[in-house]
Amino acid sequence: MGFSDFFKKRLKPASPEKSHKDQSKEGPSLQDAFQSNLEFIQSEHFSADDIKRLFESCDNQVCFSMGEVDFPTGKVIVADPLVYLYNTEYSQPLNHTIPQGSYQVYISVHDSDVAGLRIVAAKLKITQKDAIRYEIAMPQGTTIEQLNQPGILAGFGVDAGLASFCDARTAVEYREFLDQWSIQNPNGNYYDDYFASFFAQSYDRLPQVQRREGDFI
Repeated sequence: MGFSDFFKKRLKPASPEKSHKDQSKEGPSLQDAFQSNLEFIQSEHFSADDIKRLFESCDNQVCFSMGEVDFPTGKVIVADPLVYLYNTEYSQPLNHTIPQGSYQVYISVHDSDVAGLRIVAAKLKITQKDAIRYEIAMPQGTTIEQLNQPGILAGFGVDAGLASFCDARTAVEYREFLDQWSIQNPNGNYYDDYFASFFAQSYDRLPQVQRREGDFI
């Protein structure tokens, strides 16, 4: 199903015969869905087909580009932008660099009977070639053989429920921006008083693929 078809589906009114709550009672619970997702993301190996399915558009899922990200150094950081991107200890570049340039970010949005609209996956598309396998992204200076060793953090925390792709140079500029913003707004909250307006604009632009407060910018 294409992007416009997903929009049309979302615009249809809900059936008066069955509420959202009734559907969730008959199917898997939110806890079941959470446990299943937890088991998936804790895997050490992922087949190319499994990842490919995460980005396939179908009746209740749509994948689309949300824009480009610039990588002037090619050093990739993936982090929660509100909680961990500011902290250099928890936002180290990954152990593989990419060619300098700008790349599309794709997100896959799933319309779940259990959890509603949710972003199920995001990817940085750096090549047109098909992947043949996937491996865990490790922090700079480490290898996959060190996975789960004490003090080695693979993956990233999402305490704010957000994730971001950015270049290492951008991360430095972001930290400098937040420092300056905090000085100018000593009693401010940089989500409520700064980023929330951008999420609201995102929702106004694409309301069919995110919740009312906005899910991505």
